Amino acid sequence: GNEFKFQRISDVPDAMLAIHRLEKHSKFRVYKPSHWFLSEPSPERYRWLGRGCPYPPFEIEFVKAGTRRGWRWLSTGGMAWFFCARMACEVNWLDPEPDRRSSDYETYIKDKDRIETGFSAYRGYRQPPTAEQYRRLSEEGALRWWL
Repeated sequence: GNEFKFQRISDVPDAMLAIHRLEKHSKFRVYKPSHWFLSEPSPERYRWLGRGCPYPPFEIEFVKAGTRRGWRWLSTGGMAWFFCARMACEVNWLDPEPDRRSSDYETYIKDKDRIETGFSAYRGYRQPPTAEQYRRLSEEGALRWWL
């Protein structure tokens, strides 16, 4: 189906790599809208800290830049679609960067810039911060930039 719940953050990278390999060698496709996320009862899931903080990044978004594919953790709860993309962790790329001399390179750079545009409270994180890191980011004001 279009929905999948992970119990552990650490399960996601291997699952994404396996799906990517399957897609490269078959007609199987998941790079379309789907709802994949860290399950509610996961021991690694924690609560939103409230007004002024983005929701924790517990959803997974597939991304494509030219022929390069990847995925990232995303914060979407309670935010408008155009805003939530900015509250994403760094992209976990599954393919190498295209050669600078390839015909795909210019498209790749434009798409990559679009994916990475804007402020992200989770810059530097390739997976959701731990509950302690999330609290610390909030206390330091890093998550309260729009107030």
